[in-house]
Amino acid sequence: QYWRTTRWAVPRDRFGPSSSPNTSTLFTGHSQFNTDWAADALEPILSGAGLASERSHAVVQQRSATAGAKPECKTPPTGEGGMSVWHDGGTSEVLWKGFGIGSAFDQAQSEAAHCASALSLNPSHEALSCDEQRCEAAAFLQGGLSDSDPPVVIPAEAVPSEVKTGFDAATFEPTKRNDGSYLGPPAATEEACFDLPASPTMYCTVTTSKAWIGWRWYKFVDQPELY
Repeated sequence: QYWRTTRWAVPRDRFGPSSSPNTSTLFTGHSQFNTDWAADALEPILSGAGLASERSHAVVQQRSATAGAKPECKTPPTGEGGMSVWHDGGTSEVLWKGFGIGSAFDQAQSEAAHCASALSLNPSHEALSCDEQRCEAAAFLQGGLSDSDPPVVIPAEAVPSEVKTGFDAATFEPTKRNDGSYLGPPAATEEACFDLPASPTMYCTVTTSKAWIGWRWYKFVDQPELY
C-alpha cells in the first residue's frame, strides 16, 4: 500500500553568508511575562495622556525587556522525529518516521538562548532533498498504517507511474480561508467605522515612482475591535 504526504520542508539555520548548518531552529529568545506590563506601557499612547516622553515605542520596548523573564526550559523528546497520522478506521495515531529529521536539543545552549529548540537535519538521508536554504522531505511511503506495520519512506522513482497518477487525480474540497473575499473596501455594515476620521485633514505625499498617496488619521482607541 502506498501513501503520499503533502509537500513540506523545513528551513536551514544560517549563521553566516556561506553557513548552512544541519539544524533548523523552531523558536528561541522566549520570554515569560508575569505582570500586566503592557497595559501600563501602552495606556499613555492609547489615551493620549501623561508625559510626552512616555508616549513612544522606545518606552514600550524598554518596559518589555525589563518585565520579561526566562521561563523554565523543558527538555523535548530525543531521537528521530516523525509525523503523527490518524487513520479513519483506526483508534489511535500512527507515527511515521524515516524522514531524516530529529532533535538537536542541547540543554546548555537552550538555557543560554532562552529555551531555544531546534531540529537536526541529515542532508545525506535518502528522504531529504536539501539546498543551502531548506530541506524538503520525501513525499512517498509504502506499508501498512499501524504501529506494528508502519509505512517506510521510499524514493519517488520506486513508486509505479499508475500509483502517482492516482494520487494526482485525487480532488479535495478547497479552503475559503485565503480566497481574498475579505480584501478590498469595507462592507456596508463597516463603512460607518471608516467615515469619521479623527481629523478631516487630507495628507498627501509622492513616492519615488511619482505616485501620489493620500490618507486621513483615525484614533486607534476608536476602532470598534477594542470595545
